[in-house]
Amino acid sequence: FTEKIIFVGLTSVDEKRTKPVYWLDDAYYDNENIALYNAKIKEVAKNNNLHFIEMNDLLTEDDLEDGLHPNTQGHEKMFLRVKDFLIDKKII
Repeated sequence: FTEKIIFVGLTSVDEKRTKPVYWLDDAYYDNENIALYNAKIKEVAKNNNLHFIEMNDLLTEDDLEDGLHPNTQGHEKMFLRVKDFLIDKKII
């Protein structure tokens, strides 16, 4: 494993607020597609002996500012997961 490249997985979304997204009429984000992209990122990381930090299971609707982007609480949860991963792998 290289310790210089670490993939951080995608987070789930609140589909009630992202289908469609209010800032683009013809765009949307859904958890099904996010899971597919996340699985592919995880596969690429594994095939290349790179670290991957899962995030898809972490955030709830209360952790999302606009249904898509993490709010302060969501960022804190993500920070703690990354920090714990780095400590566990003895990267820091």
